[in-house]
Amino acid sequence: MRFVTGFFNRVKLHRKQLVLAGILLLIFLLAEGYTRHAVKNLPDQNEAVRWSEDGDAAQISVFLTQDESFTTESVRQVRYNIDNALRDASVTRDLSKPSSRLYADCYSALGVMTVNTDTKSVKTTTIGVGGDFFLFHPLTLVEGSYFSGSDLMQDLVIVDEDLAWQLFGSNNIVGKTVTLGDVPHTIVGVAKKEKGKLLEASGGTGSILYTSFDSLVQYGTVTGAGVFGGTSAVGKYENAGEGTGSYADVGWASSVSGKTPMSGINCYEIVMPNIVRHFALNLVKEKAGFQEERSEFIENSARFSPESLFRILTGSYKRSMRLNAIHYPYWENEARGWEDILARVFLIRVLCLLLLVLLVVFVIVQAYRHKKWTAGSIARTLADKKYDWEVKRREKRVEKVREARADKRSRVQADLLRKRKKAQTDTQDASTVTDGIRIVEWE
Repeated sequence: MRFVTGFFNRVKLHRKQLVLAGILLLIFLLAEGYTRHAVKNLPDQNEAVRWSEDGDAAQISVFLTQDESFTTESVRQVRYNIDNALRDASVTRDLSKPSSRLYADCYSALGVMTVNTDTKSVKTTTIGVGGDFFLFHPLTLVEGSYFSGSDLMQDLVIVDEDLAWQLFGSNNIVGKTVTLGDVPHTIVGVAKKEKGKLLEASGGTGSILYTSFDSLVQYGTVTGAGVFGGTSAVGKYENAGEGTGSYADVGWASSVSGKTPMSGINCYEIVMPNIVRHFALNLVKEKAGFQEERSEFIENSARFSPESLFRILTGSYKRSMRLNAIHYPYWENEARGWEDILARVFLIRVLCLLLLVLLVVFVIVQAYRHKKWTAGSIARTLADKKYDWEVKRREKRVEKVREARADKRSRVQADLLRKRKKAQTDTQDASTVTDGIRIVEWE
């Protein structure tokens, strides 16, 4: 009782500190919850979680400069290099699952296309995709389904709600046909139009068309595709740079001396095993074949970790400096915006923890200054506690011995009583038999 009274007295003494500690802890938990909620609602950054629930995978994004000649042939070379690097590292797929893959990847390019119907023509932002693009970017579909780079038919498109209403005045348009260039393309899905200030600032709120990369190159305009702008028999490419040129293939020699037109691929993404920390990132950087001076590598699956957010805080001035001509897609711009926000939230979390530590130190110092104890009294108290514990332990041991003896005595007495009753029963039976014999003999 005396201990309880002393405890409540100490609580009253440090009531203000306890209230402040509770507020700091609440702020920390709210900031932590906000961070987790924000990251969970960025599906473009969470393919590693969807790919492996064990946490042994990493999602890597590579963004390429506008002067980097990265073609579909380059993608095939990257895949070849990654296969060899994984084989050298003895990383193989699970043979017990024939349908399993060791990794998945995709690539994309930004552009503009004119979409035509029988009655309307709309110029819209276009993303030309290849590989498993919708595995990394699982759009919410109002209707229809995705298409993939492995589809034999490359004349498939997905439109968002805005574009659907502009073209047909309805979302119920799966199976309808639009014309890109002079070629009919079938609408296979309608994507929900996401809203949000950050998404709007990132460039993801206008109408968007998703088509194959080949269709974008052949029938549209690839923005930021090279060091100059121009038009060709196959497609168009444009850039703020000066000069014009043409090309007849996505490979290609330029008609402008000394300049090479680009394919327009400005984003390559892969999800793959991450057997040790940063294994996947380092493999893509060093073994995939990208030129580091013309590429930016991001480990999406670790970009919101405390370590990454701390680097953003300490190097925030560098983020506003661009030394390479990289045009980020809207999902990367949105993620970078969330990085800036969550870095500040991380700072709040760190400050709360620091203040909690300082508060604990303050309480300890105050308790020490107003102490009514000495080292000797603490030693005696501990010795008394130890002695009391040993006494209680000895008493419990003695009590157990007593209980065991009593239990044994009870069993012995029960056994003797049982034997006595049996003996009495046997005696009665013998007497009855004897009486019966006597009666027989008398008769």
